Amino acid sequence: MNVVCCDLVPTMTQVPSWDKVLKLLKKTQYLYGPGLSQLRENVRKMWLDRMVTKAESSFLIDVPADPLEYYPQLLALRNEHIPFSIAHVCSRTADLSSQSEHLKPLWNFGPETCFTFLHFCPQASVNTTYDQLVNVRFSWWKQLSYNSSDFTLSNMEENSAVLSGRRIQYKFPWGLETVETICNLGDEHLKKLQQKTKSNCQYSQGKKCIYPSQIQCDMTLEMATALFLKDAYVEKSVKGNEVKQVLHLSPVLAPFKVAVCRQGERHEEISEVTTYIASMLRKHGHQILDTCHTKNHLNMQLNRFDEMGVPFTVIVSDSTIETGTVQIRNRDTGIQETLAIGDLPLYVTKHVTYQAAS
Repeated sequence: MNVVCCDLVPTMTQVPSWDKVLKLLKKTQYLYGPGLSQLRENVRKMWLDRMVTKAESSFLIDVPADPLEYYPQLLALRNEHIPFSIAHVCSRTADLSSQSEHLKPLWNFGPETCFTFLHFCPQASVNTTYDQLVNVRFSWWKQLSYNSSDFTLSNMEENSAVLSGRRIQYKFPWGLETVETICNLGDEHLKKLQQKTKSNCQYSQGKKCIYPSQIQCDMTLEMATALFLKDAYVEKSVKGNEVKQVLHLSPVLAPFKVAVCRQGERHEEISEVTTYIASMLRKHGHQILDTCHTKNHLNMQLNRFDEMGVPFTVIVSDSTIETGTVQIRNRDTGIQETLAIGDLPLYVTKHVTYQAAS
């Protein structure tokens, strides 16, 4: 494998105003287009992957009802043993009055998608479990972000409904916004549920029947999407006073994993190869952006894909026809590597697969 560094190392500048971020999103057809839709879907997949697929005894509920109502039947399914969790995804009418004016362009005044995670554990271990869950959620946000230093944790005020709570907050240009809450709710909700439904809400511990403690995490897909877009936006000084805009989206969140560039004179043969490469990568489950015929210079194509947050660009040229190799460029480093066409699926899969923090 040959490695070539083709870009000058850019100079980072301060993140500009939110208006510049929105302007770029409009320019790249993110707003109300396939970019925003696929980004939302990828955020949803990453939440489900961490809180359902990779979580022990976690059950997904995606109906509008209160997820706590499903606790008795899941407790029965578990033969009255804990711990276990309920992951809930649903849409609800957004309370626009409580949202920042800056974020409303991304909401499009429609319903918001809520992610709720309910975890039920013994009261004796609730404090340890609560701390662990706070760390899991905080790590999830930071792993998927470009600038993890903009996240902070703050305490919520204790009250009759919340025994203890933490807010995960993110520093937007206009100030801190809460992106997720994690609360220790104790056992009061389960006691009320048992009184209301007459269903058993207690788990077995030897000969005793005990109410577990409930820990709850809440976030919305819309806030997460806005956060990751703002977080990814960077301006880079490249030559003189020229400024380049880049969306440093995490590869697992990026709407398109790979873009295909064309460079050379053997247009018909290059077109056949790019079509083959795009089809091959799609068969391996990757979203590919093939802009088909373009007369734009290679650098203009690369700049466009950087603005769209595409992590990798495959460059098909005249030499590809002779050697069966392509150049694959990393958005974040500007480094180009020479790969055999057949090695592309494994390379891309390796670099866009999410690895959860231990």
